[in-house]
Amino acid sequence: MSERHAGAPGQVKEVTSLANPLIKDIRALALKKFRDQQNAFMAEGLKLVIDALDLGWSIRTLVFAKAGRGNAAVAKAAARTG
Repeated sequence: MSERHAGAPGQVKEVTSLANPLIKDIRALALKKFRDQQNAFMAEGLKLVIDALDLGWSIRTLVFAKAGRGNAAVAKAAARTG
């Protein structure tokens, strides 16, 4: 994913549109060509995110639904990124 989406670690941005460039780039990760180009992949689900962090993977962008705000497990995972 391009650096145009990069923000400060721990920064929270609300995304309200599927037309948002960040969402477009994340959706493009469904294509192998884009994954190879960006040297990235998407892991969906809090359990996979926590497992990835436990294994030492770095997370470029953490995206979660509005309902995840205030969730202690999501906040803990987010604090481990960046």
